[in-house]
Amino acid sequence: MKKLFLICLMTTTILAFDSCRKDPVIIDDNGNVIDGNQKPVASFTYTTEQITGGLAIKCHNNSSYATSYEWEFNGGNSYQANPTFYVYSPGTYHLGLTAINDYGTDYTYKTVIVKQNPTGYEITSLKLTKIPMLDSNNESWDTGLEGGGNPDIFFKILNEDKTITYYTSNHFNDVNAFPISWTIQGSQLQIGTKYIIQFIDFDDWSSNDIMANCIWEVKASQEGQTTINWNAQNGKISFVVGVKWLYPSKGAEELICVCVEEDTNEVIGEVLPE
Repeated sequence: MKKLFLICLMTTTILAFDSCRKDPVIIDDNGNVIDGNQKPVASFTYTTEQITGGLAIKCHNNSSYATSYEWEFNGGNSYQANPTFYVYSPGTYHLGLTAINDYGTDYTYKTVIVKQNPTGYEITSLKLTKIPMLDSNNESWDTGLEGGGNPDIFFKILNEDKTITYYTSNHFNDVNAFPISWTIQGSQLQIGTKYIIQFIDFDDWSSNDIMANCIWEVKASQEGQTTINWNAQNGKISFVVGVKWLYPSKGAEELICVCVEEDTNEVIGEVLPE
Protein backbone atom coordinates (compact mmCIF):
# COMPACT_ATOMS: atom_id res chain seq x y z
CA MET A 1 0.00 0.00 0.00
CA LYS A 2 2.80 2.43 0.81
CA LYS A 3 4.60 1.44 -2.42
CA LEU A 4 1.52 2.12 -4.49
CA PHE A 5 1.07 5.51 -2.84
CA LEU A 6 4.72 6.37 -3.55
CA ILE A 7 4.34 5.49 -7.24
CA CYS A 8 1.22 7.61 -7.53
CA LEU A 9 2.94 10.50 -5.81
CA MET A 10 5.93 10.31 -8.17
CA THR A 11 3.64 10.20 -11.22
CA THR A 12 1.71 13.22 -9.99
CA THR A 13 4.95 15.12 -9.40
CA ILE A 14 6.26 14.35 -12.93
CA LEU A 15 3.01 15.42 -14.53
CA ALA A 16 3.01 18.62 -12.52
CA PHE A 17 6.61 19.30 -13.59
CA ASP A 18 5.82 18.68 -17.26
CA SER A 19 2.82 21.01 -17.17
CA CYS A 20 4.99 23.86 -15.90
CA ARG A 21 7.77 23.35 -18.45
CA LYS A 22 7.67 25.74 -21.51
CA ASP A 23 9.18 25.33 -24.96
CA PRO A 24 12.03 27.78 -25.72
CA VAL A 25 11.09 31.00 -27.54
CA ILE A 26 12.49 31.15 -31.10
CA ILE A 27 13.18 34.55 -32.65
CA ASP A 28 14.04 35.02 -36.34
CA ASP A 29 16.65 37.36 -37.85
CA ASN A 30 14.13 40.21 -38.07
CA GLY A 31 13.05 39.98 -34.42
CA ASN A 32 9.79 38.09 -35.03
CA VAL A 33 8.81 35.56 -32.35
CA ILE A 34 8.08 32.13 -33.83
CA ASP A 35 5.14 30.81 -31.86
CA GLY A 36 2.24 28.44 -32.47
CA ASN A 37 3.90 26.35 -35.19
CA GLN A 38 4.33 29.46 -37.37
CA LYS A 39 5.64 28.64 -40.83
CA PRO A 40 8.08 31.11 -42.41
CA VAL A 41 7.11 33.76 -44.95
CA ALA A 42 9.73 34.44 -47.64
CA SER A 43 10.15 38.02 -48.88
CA PHE A 44 13.01 40.14 -50.22
CA THR A 45 13.97 43.18 -52.28
CA TYR A 46 17.23 44.04 -53.99
CA THR A 47 19.29 46.99 -55.15
CA THR A 48 22.02 47.19 -57.78
CA GLU A 49 25.42 48.83 -57.87
CA GLN A 50 27.75 49.36 -60.82
CA ILE A 51 31.04 47.46 -60.62
CA THR A 52 33.85 47.15 -63.14
CA GLY A 53 32.42 45.27 -66.09
CA GLY A 54 29.09 44.40 -64.48
CA LEU A 55 26.53 44.76 -61.71
CA ALA A 56 26.39 43.83 -58.04
CA ILE A 57 22.89 42.68 -57.02
CA LYS A 58 22.50 43.23 -53.27
CA CYS A 59 19.70 41.21 -51.67
CA HIS A 60 17.71 42.57 -48.72
CA ASN A 61 15.95 39.81 -46.79
CA ASN A 62 12.54 40.77 -45.40
CA SER A 63 11.36 37.26 -44.49
CA SER A 64 9.36 36.55 -41.33
CA TYR A 65 9.60 33.60 -38.89
CA ALA A 66 12.65 32.10 -40.63
CA THR A 67 15.79 30.80 -38.97
CA SER A 68 17.78 29.93 -42.10
CA TYR A 69 17.76 30.75 -45.79
CA GLU A 70 18.74 29.34 -49.15
CA TRP A 71 19.20 31.64 -52.14
CA GLU A 72 19.54 30.61 -55.76
CA PHE A 73 20.83 32.81 -58.55
CA ASN A 74 22.19 32.00 -61.98
CA GLY A 75 22.89 28.37 -61.06
CA GLY A 76 24.59 29.18 -57.74
CA ASN A 77 23.48 29.08 -54.11
CA SER A 78 24.05 31.10 -50.97
CA TYR A 79 23.01 30.47 -47.36
CA GLN A 80 23.68 33.99 -46.10
CA ALA A 81 20.83 36.13 -44.83
CA ASN A 82 21.63 39.01 -47.23
CA PRO A 83 23.96 37.87 -50.01
CA THR A 84 25.35 39.83 -52.98
CA PHE A 85 25.43 38.30 -56.45
CA TYR A 86 27.43 39.50 -59.46
CA VAL A 87 26.43 39.74 -63.12
CA TYR A 88 28.81 40.40 -66.01
CA SER A 89 26.62 39.97 -69.09
CA PRO A 90 23.12 40.91 -70.25
CA GLY A 91 20.38 38.33 -69.78
CA THR A 92 17.32 37.25 -67.84
CA TYR A 93 18.12 35.76 -64.44
CA HIS A 94 16.15 33.89 -61.78
CA LEU A 95 16.64 35.08 -58.18
CA GLY A 96 14.91 32.84 -55.63
CA LEU A 97 14.73 32.65 -51.84
CA THR A 98 13.65 29.76 -49.61
CA ALA A 99 12.92 30.72 -45.98
CA ILE A 100 13.19 27.88 -43.47
CA ASN A 101 12.31 27.10 -39.85
CA ASP A 102 11.40 23.99 -37.83
CA TYR A 103 7.77 24.20 -38.96
CA GLY A 104 8.27 24.37 -42.73
CA THR A 105 9.53 26.41 -45.69
CA ASP A 106 8.31 29.16 -47.98
CA TYR A 107 9.61 30.19 -51.39
CA THR A 108 9.49 33.31 -53.57
CA TYR A 109 11.45 34.60 -56.54
CA LYS A 110 11.95 37.52 -58.89
CA THR A 111 12.90 37.69 -62.54
CA VAL A 112 15.90 39.99 -62.94
CA ILE A 113 16.43 41.45 -66.43
CA VAL A 114 19.92 42.84 -67.05
CA LYS A 115 20.50 44.87 -70.19
CA GLN A 116 23.37 46.75 -71.73
CA ASN A 117 23.14 50.46 -71.02
CA PRO A 118 22.79 52.44 -74.27
CA THR A 119 24.94 55.55 -74.68
CA GLY A 120 22.47 57.32 -76.93
CA TYR A 121 20.09 56.80 -79.84
CA GLU A 122 19.42 57.73 -83.44
CA ILE A 123 16.14 58.82 -84.94
CA THR A 124 15.78 56.71 -88.10
CA SER A 125 12.35 57.87 -89.26
CA LEU A 126 9.56 60.29 -88.46
CA LYS A 127 5.93 59.82 -89.44
CA LEU A 128 3.68 62.84 -88.94
CA THR A 129 0.12 61.66 -88.40
CA LYS A 130 -1.67 64.87 -87.37
CA ILE A 131 -1.03 68.63 -87.32
CA PRO A 132 -3.36 71.66 -87.69
CA MET A 133 -3.84 72.60 -91.34
CA LEU A 134 -4.65 76.21 -90.41
CA ASP A 135 -2.66 78.72 -88.35
CA SER A 136 -3.82 80.42 -85.13
CA ASN A 137 -5.71 83.00 -87.23
CA ASN A 138 -7.60 80.18 -88.95
CA GLU A 139 -5.82 80.95 -92.20
CA SER A 140 -3.87 78.72 -94.56
CA TRP A 141 -0.22 78.20 -93.70
CA ASP A 142 0.88 78.21 -97.29
CA THR A 143 0.97 81.84 -98.35
CA GLY A 144 4.54 81.97 -99.70
CA LEU A 145 6.19 81.47 -103.04
CA GLU A 146 5.25 77.81 -103.29
CA GLY A 147 1.58 78.75 -103.61
CA GLY A 148 -1.29 76.36 -103.07
CA GLY A 149 -3.69 76.15 -100.17
CA ASN A 150 -1.92 73.58 -98.00
CA PRO A 151 1.40 73.63 -96.11
CA ASP A 152 4.68 72.38 -97.58
CA ILE A 153 6.06 70.61 -94.51
CA PHE A 154 9.61 69.88 -93.35
CA PHE A 155 11.11 69.63 -89.86
CA LYS A 156 14.15 70.38 -87.74
CA ILE A 157 15.50 68.92 -84.50
CA LEU A 158 17.01 71.53 -82.19
CA ASN A 159 18.72 71.56 -78.82
CA GLU A 160 17.06 73.50 -76.01
CA ASP A 161 19.38 76.43 -76.82
CA LYS A 162 17.82 76.39 -80.34
CA THR A 163 20.96 75.16 -82.14
CA ILE A 164 20.08 72.81 -84.97
CA THR A 165 20.90 69.12 -84.43
CA TYR A 166 19.19 67.78 -87.55
CA TYR A 167 17.69 69.47 -90.60
CA THR A 168 15.69 67.42 -93.08
CA SER A 169 16.78 68.05 -96.65
CA ASN A 170 13.34 67.48 -98.19
CA HIS A 171 9.83 68.75 -97.66
CA PHE A 172 6.38 67.53 -98.68
CA ASN A 173 4.61 69.95 -101.02
CA ASP A 174 0.99 71.01 -100.63
CA VAL A 175 0.17 68.43 -97.95
CA ASN A 176 -3.53 67.61 -97.71
CA ALA A 177 -3.48 64.09 -96.22
CA PHE A 178 -1.65 62.18 -93.51
CA PRO A 179 0.50 60.39 -92.57
CA ILE A 180 3.64 61.73 -94.21
CA SER A 181 6.98 60.08 -93.48
CA TRP A 182 10.66 60.96 -93.58
CA THR A 183 13.63 58.59 -93.51
CA ILE A 184 16.42 60.03 -91.34
CA GLN A 185 20.17 59.42 -91.21
CA GLY A 186 22.81 60.82 -88.88
CA SER A 187 20.67 62.17 -86.02
CA GLN A 188 22.58 60.97 -82.93
CA LEU A 189 20.88 62.19 -79.75
CA GLN A 190 21.45 61.80 -76.00
CA ILE A 191 19.18 59.84 -73.66
CA GLY A 192 17.47 62.05 -71.08
CA THR A 193 18.13 65.26 -73.02
CA LYS A 194 15.25 67.46 -74.17
CA TYR A 195 15.10 68.50 -77.81
CA ILE A 196 12.66 70.50 -79.92
CA ILE A 197 11.15 68.89 -83.01
CA GLN A 198 10.00 71.81 -85.10
CA PHE A 199 7.54 71.39 -87.98
CA ILE A 200 7.73 74.14 -90.57
CA ASP A 201 5.68 75.29 -93.55
CA PHE A 202 8.13 76.00 -96.39
CA ASP A 203 7.51 79.28 -98.18
CA ASP A 204 11.02 79.99 -99.39
CA TRP A 205 14.44 79.40 -97.84
CA SER A 206 14.48 82.87 -96.27
CA SER A 207 10.94 82.99 -94.87
CA ASN A 208 9.02 80.07 -93.40
CA ASP A 209 6.21 79.60 -90.89
CA ILE A 210 6.78 77.50 -87.77
CA MET A 211 3.73 75.27 -87.43
CA ALA A 212 4.65 73.66 -84.09
CA ASN A 213 7.47 73.28 -81.56
CA CYS A 214 7.28 69.88 -79.84
CA ILE A 215 9.38 69.01 -76.79
CA TRP A 216 11.01 65.62 -77.38
CA GLU A 217 12.82 63.47 -74.80
CA VAL A 218 13.75 59.77 -74.70
CA LYS A 219 14.41 58.17 -71.31
CA ALA A 220 16.50 55.12 -70.42
CA SER A 221 13.35 53.27 -69.34
CA GLN A 222 12.23 53.25 -73.00
CA GLU A 223 15.27 51.21 -74.08
CA GLY A 224 14.25 48.36 -76.35
CA GLN A 225 11.45 50.26 -78.08
CA THR A 226 11.90 50.58 -81.84
CA THR A 227 9.19 53.23 -82.25
CA ILE A 228 8.01 55.93 -79.85
CA ASN A 229 4.73 57.82 -80.15
CA TRP A 230 4.39 61.53 -79.39
CA ASN A 231 0.97 63.09 -78.83
CA ALA A 232 0.15 66.68 -77.89
CA GLN A 233 -2.02 67.09 -74.81
CA ASN A 234 -4.55 69.05 -76.84
CA GLY A 235 -4.75 66.17 -79.33
CA LYS A 236 -3.93 68.38 -82.33
CA ILE A 237 -0.46 67.06 -83.14
CA SER A 238 0.89 63.52 -83.22
CA PHE A 239 3.83 61.72 -84.78
CA VAL A 240 5.76 58.45 -84.53
CA VAL A 241 9.56 58.29 -84.34
CA GLY A 242 11.70 55.29 -85.27
CA VAL A 243 14.56 54.74 -82.81
CA LYS A 244 17.89 52.91 -83.09
CA TRP A 245 19.74 52.47 -79.80
CA LEU A 246 23.49 53.09 -79.65
CA TYR A 247 25.78 51.01 -77.43
CA PRO A 248 29.44 51.28 -76.39
CA SER A 249 32.08 48.99 -77.81
CA LYS A 250 32.53 45.55 -76.25
CA GLY A 251 34.63 45.78 -73.09
CA ALA A 252 33.44 49.30 -72.31
CA GLU A 253 29.82 48.32 -71.83
CA GLU A 254 27.85 49.32 -68.75
CA LEU A 255 24.99 47.16 -67.55
CA ILE A 256 21.66 48.28 -66.14
CA CYS A 257 19.07 46.26 -64.26
CA VAL A 258 15.34 46.32 -64.91
CA CYS A 259 13.98 45.46 -61.47
CA VAL A 260 10.86 43.42 -60.75
CA GLU A 261 9.19 45.02 -57.75
CA GLU A 262 6.82 42.32 -56.48
CA ASP A 263 7.31 39.10 -54.54
CA THR A 264 5.68 36.63 -56.85
CA ASN A 265 5.63 33.12 -58.20
CA GLU A 266 4.85 34.40 -61.68
CA VAL A 267 7.44 35.56 -64.18
CA ILE A 268 7.20 39.35 -64.48
CA GLY A 269 8.61 41.20 -67.47
CA GLU A 270 9.62 40.09 -70.91
CA VAL A 271 12.76 38.34 -72.10
CA LEU A 272 14.67 40.89 -74.13
CA PRO A 273 17.12 40.05 -76.94
CA GLU A 274 20.76 40.68 -76.17
